[in-house]
Amino acid sequence: MLKKMKQIPVWVAIVVMAVCVVAGVALGNRNALERARADIDASLADALGLAYQRVDMAEHRLLLLCKRNIPDHAATKALEQAVEVSRRAKSPRGIAQADKALSAAAEAVLEPLGEAASAMDKNLMTGVMDEMISAEKIMKRSADAYNNGLEDVRRVYNSLPLRQLLGGMPEAFK
Repeated sequence: MLKKMKQIPVWVAIVVMAVCVVAGVALGNRNALERARADIDASLADALGLAYQRVDMAEHRLLLLCKRNIPDHAATKALEQAVEVSRRAKSPRGIAQADKALSAAAEAVLEPLGEAASAMDKNLMTGVMDEMISAEKIMKRSADAYNNGLEDVRRVYNSLPLRQLLGGMPEAFK
């Protein structure tokens, strides 16, 4: 075996060694990035869950009240469109933008719905809006935690020598 190894040209041995070094560095880079990203996954899951919860509240409660009390009003149609856009959003940036539109549409229906709704529907509307605002605040905290963690991941990513082999960075909530 040793005689066969001595017969290998030096340039082949150097190439094999260089490939092993590059592969080791790339694997180490991937592991460092995965460790850094593991911390932000929980914050992302919380923020996404709360965003979808807000969409459900808007669709199944607030939109139902609007369709019952002000079905032909422009604010009802705007809320319906905001719910659809929120349902289609997939990326953190898209979800953040859709959630802002959903908040604006929900606030826009308050006045016309308040004027047309019965006392019981007004109480339901107030409860739904309180829950949506509470979920929005918690979602913003989770999104901020995700964005802060993402900055740490970016610092790790930018310090890696072979970052081009690892692909792109995840998006932030904006």
